[in-house]
Amino acid sequence: MIAVDSFLVANGIFLALANKQAYELAKRTATHNERGLPSEALISTISKLLEKFSVPIADLAKEKGLEEAYQQALLSRLSVRKHPANSL
Repeated sequence: MIAVDSFLVANGIFLALANKQAYELAKRTATHNERGLPSEALISTISKLLEKFSVPIADLAKEKGLEEAYQQALLSRLSVRKHPANSL
């Protein structure tokens, strides 16, 4: 989940999942083989959640009351994009 969130924020997308939702998704992902779920079902679930909870960072600036979330998203985006491990 951390890698997905970092990828999305670096590309201007805010993942509006609560910590509990992200934890549950990570747990379901890590245990899908153990539970006998095919990868295709897991990918479908992840795709639906990402589609439902992904918001362009620029849209946060347009919503009253989300100014702090917008600023935090911008800082996160900058942090990921400027990280030394993310250079070619």
